[in-house]
Amino acid sequence: MLKGLWQWLKPSFRRLFGKKQSLSSRKQRQVEPPQQLSDVAYDIGWRLQELGKTNRQGAEDAEEEGTGEAEVWFNQGYEQLIAGDMEGAIASFDKALKLKPDLHAAWYNRGLSLGKLGRYQEAIISYDKALELKPDLHAAWYNRGLALGKLERYEQAIASFDKALELKPNLHDAWNNRGVLLGNLGRSEEAIASFDKALELKPDFHQAWNTRGMALDDLERSEEAITSFDKALELNPDYHQAWYNRGLALVNLEQYEQAIASYDKALELKPDYHQAWYNRGRALHDLEQYEEALLKVSLP
Repeated sequence: MLKGLWQWLKPSFRRLFGKKQSLSSRKQRQVEPPQQLSDVAYDIGWRLQELGKTNRQGAEDAEEEGTGEAEVWFNQGYEQLIAGDMEGAIASFDKALKLKPDLHAAWYNRGLSLGKLGRYQEAIISYDKALELKPDLHAAWYNRGLALGKLERYEQAIASFDKALELKPNLHDAWNNRGVLLGNLGRSEEAIASFDKALELKPDFHQAWNTRGMALDDLERSEEAITSFDKALELNPDYHQAWYNRGLALVNLEQYEQAIASYDKALELKPDYHQAWYNRGRALHDLEQYEEALLKVSLP
């Protein structure tokens, strides 16, 4: 019965997967989501640590100018931002800025709030205003780079990260996200140099080990890529993207069985990971295990 079913479905199955994949067709990458700048790109803990310093200075500036009402609105906006009420925070910062238009910290925090709502172009305008008032505000350059990256304006985003790093060279998140964008532009060697700098500053930065591996694999240095993915997984064994990317690198080395094991691990951690299901099926196809693929592979 199964054999007959397979004979009936085999032509369609082969049309779906085609011949063995070329290297370029296999590269269905996923960075965390860095949301393609990664989740690291929107690490609220880092931002709020920096934000607190900026906010304290902003409140002091407001007090020195005697604009007590602006300070009240500013502090309310800050608390709303921390609490996740972005719309409320924007409204409060707008009121503070109406009273004191040169309060750079309010422009900066307004940009953060807009960015969290996905309103990246508006966020950039706010960051630009903050930087017009305080050009050495590295956090504004960094978050401006994130917003530009989300809009796929990669060259401009890299320039913003470079400015942030000129002001604060040990900003490991900026080195990592700079590398992500260089990779998106096909500048893999430069990307690896950025990831290496991030890892020099933070050796346990598992996301950077993953993105470094992706850049290495894009250069067909798949064995080195696997070493990077293994390091990411040593630091975070539940990192499903690294398991998936490790599988892609193993396929590039034609180590299909090991690739399937990596995809299986990714799927154990994230059962609805459609790309992993699909590429697992392709690896089974490359092994000519058509019947097993029919029985076990769920396609999106």
